[in-house]
Amino acid sequence: MLFWALAYDKASVAKARKDCQGNAFLPCEQVYKFGSSTREHFPGLEVRKRYLAAAWVAGEKGYDGKLYIASGEPTFRSAADKAIMACQVATGAPECTLIDYTADGILLTFRSDANDGALVETTAARAIKAAQGRCKKAKVRCTLQAQFDARKAGQFVHEFSPGSQPQ
Repeated sequence: MLFWALAYDKASVAKARKDCQGNAFLPCEQVYKFGSSTREHFPGLEVRKRYLAAAWVAGEKGYDGKLYIASGEPTFRSAADKAIMACQVATGAPECTLIDYTADGILLTFRSDANDGALVETTAARAIKAAQGRCKKAKVRCTLQAQFDARKAGQFVHEFSPGSQPQ
């Protein structure tokens, strides 16, 4: 989740952090901070993002238990198009849907009581904690699976339950 705030004193900063936290599983991370007297806000190399997108077959009919991932792309659109296209080519499904994406983050795959899932976070450690929090809140047992880094270029296929055929 992306959240931004303008804060000018300690109370405003505290309120912004509390508002950001909301119902999130993990504490909010401050990404960038600059003073109000700064005239120019030219970002450094940290803003050169690499994008990752993941897609799977839309709906239960034709779902093959796989997640199609494109990562290391210079734009969100490029990553999304490649993930959806890989899904459609591999499955012949008329409709594949984008299930998650990130810029410079980590995608973590998991299974919970025969359901497949994925989530994105800023780091591998946060992804693990977020998945554990999500599963605990849902009161299901989860098996954490593979992690994919948006900064590592490539196209990948993740099979949630190798060797089995989805029903």
